[in-house]
Amino acid sequence: MFEKQLRGGATHRVFFLDYDGTLVAEENLENVDDEEAAEDYTRNMRPSSALLSTLSALTKDKRNIVFVVSGREKCQLDSWFAEVKNLGIAAEKGCFIRWPQSMEEKLLSTSEASSTTTRGRNAELKTTWENAMETSSEWKTDVLRLLQAYTERTDGSYIETKEMSLSWHYDAADPVFGHNQAIELHRYIEKIVSSSVVDITQYSYHRILEVKPKGVDKGSTILNILSRLARAKIVDVSKSLVLAAGDEASDERMFHALRLASGEEDENKSSLYRRAAFSQTVPDNVRLDPRSTITCCVGRRPSPAKFYVYEPAELVRLLTKVANDY
Repeated sequence: MFEKQLRGGATHRVFFLDYDGTLVAEENLENVDDEEAAEDYTRNMRPSSALLSTLSALTKDKRNIVFVVSGREKCQLDSWFAEVKNLGIAAEKGCFIRWPQSMEEKLLSTSEASSTTTRGRNAELKTTWENAMETSSEWKTDVLRLLQAYTERTDGSYIETKEMSLSWHYDAADPVFGHNQAIELHRYIEKIVSSSVVDITQYSYHRILEVKPKGVDKGSTILNILSRLARAKIVDVSKSLVLAAGDEASDERMFHALRLASGEEDENKSSLYRRAAFSQTVPDNVRLDPRSTITCCVGRRPSPAKFYVYEPAELVRLLTKVANDY
């Protein structure tokens, strides 16, 4: 276990935490009707007061910078984590960034993308989000029409519409039929939308087909965040402890990113899959110490992560111990 390493005397600690299945246990929706699935899934995954307390305590320690890196929409994450002011959030896997409030002004003022960055303010919660994407979402109209056609013919499936992406869920459908429909749907989307515009990913374990803007992934997102922190001189990332924790395929991108940044994996010798997984190379100002880089897979399964925990509760207990050190 990496508890001793995590609770050591690092000058700074940067946490990148997936949400669904990592900080909270995912509900089994196989027996839920498709009309109720999306609503129930959202309701059951709401953070508990204990989790909010742990995250709040972590962010109060000036040594810590904590980010939740999620595929969920920014409005939902904003409402859930509004009270944790110094929590950073990457929504829709990095399409939108909410910087920790204590360092927001400094980070936005040093952004090289300030001329193209758009920042929208949530009127109710008074939080600022940075739009990290410069791409159009015009492709969504044609793709949504196709998803709707497949939803009508696939019992137990439903569509999740986000600001910058679309997901087709078939977790409540017949396993074999749903899987085959997803493969067929993938092929049709490739015919109507250029591969230079979108990435199409089928997550077989969670039975989701996701269509999102080209170049958006959690690996590139955390490398960008680390680069911004270094450029603003908020932390010396080479001397910081960096933790990434996640439970599923999209989180593997974070693990590979940290392996590349710490020199544990050669970018030029990496497999074709891993090279294709990133929309950018490791920034020059992001060079990590492999001894201070922790990757943690939540749930026992094949993974490039260095460590495993069996369930979200185990990870949260460890984070609570770290928070209580403050």
